Amino acid sequence: TPESASSSSDDAFSYHATIALATHDWTLAGMMTSATQHTMSRIIEYRKAVPRSLGMTNPVSSDVTTLQEMIDNAFESLRQQVTVERVIENLEYKYEKHNVGVMPWRRDCISKQMEQIGKSREDGVVVGRKASRYVTLETPVRVATEEERASVVDTSSSSSNGRRGLKVRDCSGDAIMAILQRLKADKSVTCTVSDLLNLLEDKGVGATTVCRLTLLSLARCCVEQGALAIAD
Repeated sequence: TPESASSSSDDAFSYHATIALATHDWTLAGMMTSATQHTMSRIIEYRKAVPRSLGMTNPVSSDVTTLQEMIDNAFESLRQQVTVERVIENLEYKYEKHNVGVMPWRRDCISKQMEQIGKSREDGVVVGRKASRYVTLETPVRVATEEERASVVDTSSSSSNGRRGLKVRDCSGDAIMAILQRLKADKSVTCTVSDLLNLLEDKGVGATTVCRLTLLSLARCCVEQGALAIAD
């Protein structure tokens, strides 16, 4: 948000996620509208302009009758052609078109991410802000040692120990705390970020709210603050 962005110092590391919520094109109403337009546009009569008298103060009665007949015929045609299968086909086409369009950017991001992973191994950094930039879903993490944790100090924090702590949603807080406690209880445990949820003995309701993006954000924040470290 603008407020959180403005409160961060120039050298503070922050994470921002833009999530696309369902717009009209992806709603059932949007999909049916698209299917309706596609069906009607294939019929020549429905591609013609409406009679000019319609919309005027005193439209010609025959034009009104003709329009009503066309509307009735249109609904009958739509009942036969706008089916569940047709809506699904249109949705699959939208997905495919979207995926093809963003594929070059996805490949570029993956390539840059792999370069970052290589740099992390060369630099040997395992905790702190720089190390957190190298964390991906495939990065193995472990609990940081006391020395590693002590090496990380957040100068932008107002707390006495120079650490910000974690801020999580109430619905996923219990699951996240259970994951961290499991790692702290056995310091020999090493786990890839994408598999952190497997550390939970009780995959209850809270676990269902922890998605892969949540796990990645958790790992990056914990590595940045020195709670977790990138494992060899």
